[in-house]
Amino acid sequence: MTRSSQAFASPPTNGTMDSRQRRGVVRSIVSTGPGRLHLFMTAAALLHSGEDVRAVTGWVPGPLALAAAKTAATFGVASGILPRLRSRRSCDGFPLERVSCCPIAETTGALAQRAFAAHSRASSQVRRWAWRQFGWTSRRHIHDADVFHVRSGAGAGGAIATARTRGMAIVADHSIAHPAWMAEVMTDEYSRYGCGCPFRIHDPFWQLVEQDCREADAVLVNSDFVARTFIDSGFPAERLRVAYLGVSPEWFGLKRDYAAGERLRLVFVGEFGIRKGAGYLLDALERIDPRRRRFSLDVIGPMPEMRLLARRHSMSPADRFLGQLDARAVRSHLGAADVFVFPSLAEGCAKAAMEAMAAGVPVVATNETGLPAVSGEQALLVSSRCVDSLCDALTALSLDESLRCKLGTCGARLAAEKFVWSDYGERVREVHSRVIAANGGVVAWPTA
Repeated sequence: MTRSSQAFASPPTNGTMDSRQRRGVVRSIVSTGPGRLHLFMTAAALLHSGEDVRAVTGWVPGPLALAAAKTAATFGVASGILPRLRSRRSCDGFPLERVSCCPIAETTGALAQRAFAAHSRASSQVRRWAWRQFGWTSRRHIHDADVFHVRSGAGAGGAIATARTRGMAIVADHSIAHPAWMAEVMTDEYSRYGCGCPFRIHDPFWQLVEQDCREADAVLVNSDFVARTFIDSGFPAERLRVAYLGVSPEWFGLKRDYAAGERLRLVFVGEFGIRKGAGYLLDALERIDPRRRRFSLDVIGPMPEMRLLARRHSMSPADRFLGQLDARAVRSHLGAADVFVFPSLAEGCAKAAMEAMAAGVPVVATNETGLPAVSGEQALLVSSRCVDSLCDALTALSLDESLRCKLGTCGARLAAEKFVWSDYGERVREVHSRVIAANGGVVAWPTA
């Protein structure tokens, strides 16, 4: 599929509100940028809240691509491709007829980035080019709306400028700590492993992301932690808006029994690497249980930095590195786990940790994970880059079933209160309405 069958209506000839906005229906365009992140879920939540939403994305596989993948899987060739294509075509439940695509921009950008992946500085320039290319291509879909809600970085190439010319308010969606904060925190960490940090102060791609944030009327972030990193980096606090993302219903209530077996089952879900605190977790386990007689560790997710980690940290043969699994398998592992551990050094609000809390699994995480939890009540929050703190938390949970039960049940209750997509849609709709009003528009809430 090269573009959706239902295109946007013709753009108005000026920036004034048409009859639909006067009736109280806000029209928004959500641009996912290359890939999708959480932006389709955002669009679906906004649509459910009453906005008239359309989405712009990269490539969405059509029926022919799915049929070819299905045939290949039948003969045992590239069997893992079909689930990924189906997932991408699902658009996370957002109606496909409301999606417009920029397939050539995303495909050429992805190929170029892969070609230069081994050259860190050139790779950043290529990534910047790929995102500018996406933004430039997306311009033809940016019209007939009141709000342009864009993933930070995808507003380059004239996308934000086009939306501004056509009378739209601009909301940049940013879901990780401020790039300057990341560079300051992570540079020394990566140098310990003898490699360059992917987050640099003058990195061309991250400069593009920061530019989008500066040009937007408001920047939407997904945790108070991210907001603090922006403020610490000199960004105006009055232009920040915070809304915690939702968790899909199937993740709730997976954990029922808090009795543990002979060994406490730990699970880590996500990219097992330097930024996620993988080294500190391995060091903590090496200190308190090198033979894994008291703990077992399952790691679910990609592991591109395992060779770097192996230079400095010991891994037990008993540890299971399972790679990427589908969502059903991840939920099965969460339901059987005793503790979810995620000692990340820099996040936004970690999706995997949110899902673990919703599942009712006791969570050990850092403040940098972004969870809005009270330590000792809904999770155990440990100091980042502190092996001692991590050892103490894991030891306490291994000895105290009542603590595991308290953290699991209270964490699940917090997730039910904070991490609901319908609530997220309402909060973002309010952000849109306030930004429109600040730009001189008048928005009445829908009566339906």
